Amino acid sequence: MGLKFNYTKIKDFEKMDKSEHDNLSLFAFLLMSVHIQTVKETNIDEIFWRLKFLQKIKQELFSGLPADNAELKKFLTKHIGYDTNVGTEPRNKFIKHYAQVIAADVTQDISNNN
Repeated sequence: MGLKFNYTKIKDFEKMDKSEHDNLSLFAFLLMSVHIQTVKETNIDEIFWRLKFLQKIKQELFSGLPADNAELKKFLTKHIGYDTNVGTEPRNKFIKHYAQVIAADVTQDISNNN
């Protein structure tokens, strides 16, 4: 199944120019990386936490995100209403997924050095 997204419910959507629309299509990949389907006012803190988690374990997939915590939350808040077909996973499944990714990397590194 292909990645689908809808950003027409974002506040000020109609005021955005073409480059902003182009960048919005990339935001779906960010949500895919944090295993969240929709940006809501109630899950901004969870999306923020997951992005910080990915930074901490060196699995950050996106450059150009604001480094300042307040600016990152402001950036995420601007995307309230953004929706994808990505399934939302509970935090423990999200963490387990990336633990498995790191474990596979370690196994690969060991295999390459033998």
